[in-house]
Amino acid sequence: KLGIKVTDREVREEMQRRYGSHLVEQLQRLGLESDELRAMIHQELLVQRIQWLRVYSKAEARLTTEEMKKAFEVHLRFNPPLE
Repeated sequence: KLGIKVTDREVREEMQRRYGSHLVEQLQRLGLESDELRAMIHQELLVQRIQWLRVYSKAEARLTTEEMKKAFEVHLRFNPPLE
């Protein structure tokens, strides 16, 4: 088991991000119950994390720590943290 988890809170936040105040209308349009949509989003988030883990593990196997550090520093230069 990979130990990858998706919390109820993360699912709720994703539903809010996607549908906002239009959740009820979207459920009706899609012909879904709220629990069905929650399950679908939970699965999507889980798959995204598994894919990220696969990509990360492949990158980690190919890159040295120093290369990752340099790439991260370049990333920070072009994407400074929001404060």
